[in-house]
Amino acid sequence: MAAFIDALVEKLFFTVITVTDELNAFTVFETLNARGVRLSATDLLKNYLFSIIGTADSHETELKALEDRWERLVGLLSGESFPYFLRVYWNSKYPLVRKSDLFKTIRRHITTREKAFALLHEFDKHAEIYAGLRAPQDELWDQEERASLEELSMFGVRQPLALLLACYEHCRSDFTRILQAVAVISLRYNVICNCYLSHYPTIDFPRYFRFIRLKRTWSDEEP
Repeated sequence: MAAFIDALVEKLFFTVITVTDELNAFTVFETLNARGVRLSATDLLKNYLFSIIGTADSHETELKALEDRWERLVGLLSGESFPYFLRVYWNSKYPLVRKSDLFKTIRRHITTREKAFALLHEFDKHAEIYAGLRAPQDELWDQEERASLEELSMFGVRQPLALLLACYEHCRSDFTRILQAVAVISLRYNVICNCYLSHYPTIDFPRYFRFIRLKRTWSDEEP
């Protein structure tokens, strides 16, 4: 232990950077991160949102409340990957974006305090639904929905989560039918066809989302 402490003292160097306010702290954090070990989209997004919200007019209590809100959000997802939820949420609202482009895409859209607060509010609302989609026994679901979600969970199918999240929000009355169809397709693809999940077909989700937002039925789709 003594040798380890000596090595720390003799071979490591620490740099202290003093900033004048919260906004400068966020800026320094992101600048240093760009030159070091890459953080997840979640870390970068949290830093970015707080840098927008944490203006000179912000009070310390407001930032503390935001920190608590973020921690509750992460806690709601339990063992789920927050970066994956983030991508599922974004793809349920907007055209598909790759994992590597997620933070840059969100940053282009969220540019004001109002938009940052609105995004956090959306996270609160959709995180509960997303967590429910990953937990078939959640009280959100009826018996038929639980059975379909159990099948998706059994085969580890996650690709349709963005579609299901959008369906739950925009056409709740048809959600059960769509969920059952997704479960049937997954069963046939994985069990009957014996295909690997990595080869799961790419679906043009944004095209379907447009119909969902317009509240059109699947039969109304033009060929």
